[in-house]
Amino acid sequence: YCGPEGGAVYGIKPGHYGLLVYNYDTEYTRLKDEGNFGTVCAYTERVNTKARGDDYVIQEPDHLLVARDSDVVVPYFTEQDSDFVIRAGLSTIMDSYSLRVDSLEGLENISGITVFLTGHSRSTLLGSGERSDKVSTLRIPCGVNLREYCLYSEFCTFGKIPGSTGKAILNIYAQGYDGEMYSFEEDITEQYLRPDHHLRVVVHGKIHPKQDSGFEPRVDNWNTEIKDIPLE
Repeated sequence: YCGPEGGAVYGIKPGHYGLLVYNYDTEYTRLKDEGNFGTVCAYTERVNTKARGDDYVIQEPDHLLVARDSDVVVPYFTEQDSDFVIRAGLSTIMDSYSLRVDSLEGLENISGITVFLTGHSRSTLLGSGERSDKVSTLRIPCGVNLREYCLYSEFCTFGKIPGSTGKAILNIYAQGYDGEMYSFEEDITEQYLRPDHHLRVVVHGKIHPKQDSGFEPRVDNWNTEIKDIPLE
């Protein structure tokens, strides 16, 4: 194995080889079957959440950079020959999206928020770039932007399922300071299928402010009395 700056690899006999190069510094993206060019796979762990019932919910992946070549020919050479150099250009296997949610009232009353998006592939093969046809729901990070008064997120995904006609449903669960849980659902399939990866959604709803309890204790007609307290 070589570092990101490259380096020498010894002991490779002449012949035809498959080349696969990828980074190892991902926080959430995991790898399995690394010993096989055809089956080594990138995935993320399943997330247990009651909000989605039986959905297969996965953690948002982070970028995994991959370079591949299915037929690298290593020639015969002698000690007098120069080094055989392989140059590999890396690119991410993930799709990147941005999400903006407008028109939702009472954003300043949100104490916590969780967003899910259905219709994602569950994993990707590194050797071929093929995406799994197993469907998953992606839990994506989302924040409140009070300056522009919207919900906003940038996230990665293994991408759409090849040939799928399933819907992409956006579910927003917002916890209010009033103790209530607010949920909103929007079908964004048409946007999700476009080549443009900027999703802009209008959600009509309101997060209500925390209400005063109405109990205001008050004591009238105070009598002031001053006494010395002995200290021992």
